[in-house]
Amino acid sequence: MIELLEVKKSCNRALKDAFQELKIYGVEVREGLKQPCFYTEIVPYSLVYESINLVKQKCGFKITLLEKTPNEEFQLSVFEKIRKVFHLKVRIKEKLVTVDSVEFDYIGAENNIFQITVHFQWFDSIAVEKKEETVKELIVRGVENE
Repeated sequence: MIELLEVKKSCNRALKDAFQELKIYGVEVREGLKQPCFYTEIVPYSLVYESINLVKQKCGFKITLLEKTPNEEFQLSVFEKIRKVFHLKVRIKEKLVTVDSVEFDYIGAENNIFQITVHFQWFDSIAVEKKEETVKELIVRGVENE
């Protein structure tokens, strides 16, 4: 089963490959940011048990672009590059995860902080492998026709 930590690690790695010049920070960093930079977080949306063996997960990967002075041209170029990085599928561990959408919004008190959200969904098998002993020999006794 894919865990949310693996989703974040894979997304941060893809983001770092695309934007090698920008630092990526997580929720634990509050001060000393070298701007422009990215602040990333995972937002779990749902975990639905489809059956006893199958679960459907949905989450969002939020990418906040922090700049000293907001620059719309730079923001939109970043958005286009991120759309290409997170296009249709993203590899997380050994699995390809579906990208539902890539959207942006402006947040903050003055609506001037650029934030991109990548929405994911995937199915995971939660079947428990049984450790029962297998049959090694089978003897069938029948009645012969006379």
